[in-house]
Amino acid sequence: MGLESAYVDRIIATHEFPHTSKLENYKRQLRDRVKGLISKCPRSLFILDEVDKMPPGLIDVIKPFLDHNPPDAGKIDYRQSIFIFLSNAKSDIINDAVLKHWKDGKKREDIEIAEMQEVINLAKNSGGFWHSFPVAKKLIDFTIPFLPLERSHIKKCAKADLEEKGHPFTDAILNEVADHVSYFPKDLKAFARHLALSEHVYFKTDLLVFHWDVTVICTILDSVLQEIVVS
Repeated sequence: MGLESAYVDRIIATHEFPHTSKLENYKRQLRDRVKGLISKCPRSLFILDEVDKMPPGLIDVIKPFLDHNPPDAGKIDYRQSIFIFLSNAKSDIINDAVLKHWKDGKKREDIEIAEMQEVINLAKNSGGFWHSFPVAKKLIDFTIPFLPLERSHIKKCAKADLEEKGHPFTDAILNEVADHVSYFPKDLKAFARHLALSEHVYFKTDLLVFHWDVTVICTILDSVLQEIVVS
């Protein structure tokens, strides 16, 4: 079932918690939502996207579900549930580190996790989400940096999306998708500007396939009309 499973819950902060004035309501909603799903399936997966944009204090209600302590008798055991926090906070620090690595003549895929750990620690000490309750209490087990994508990765994302949707594609379409993405630095265009590009790329593939389909249809109609005129 994957992401379509009833026990996978993706929560996009900017969509579901847009107003800081409703913090107390959001706290109650989030707490009940998490507790309700785990009561049905102890191994539920929660994906909290744009978590750095949550109203301050909202993330704190997750803390009881992250504790490693065994539950009291008759209580729900939350220890098997999984929480994934996605954030673009401090992505500039990661981007700068990867760009420096690249300028030193090294490949992106050769970056070691130990090298990025220093960057992660720097981000953790710079405030924002990293000072929220779950992080401050060291309840997050692993921190995985999302490295900026190169042009070749953008084309692979577009290719995968087109294949999944059953659309034919050419190198021209893949290159056009890649051309619609902003890169940095401007003079070198080494990496895509945003870390979370998948939805952006998929949207572009839909637009371009539509454009190409319309172009083909117009070409066919034009040839048909010419035949009608000639006849």
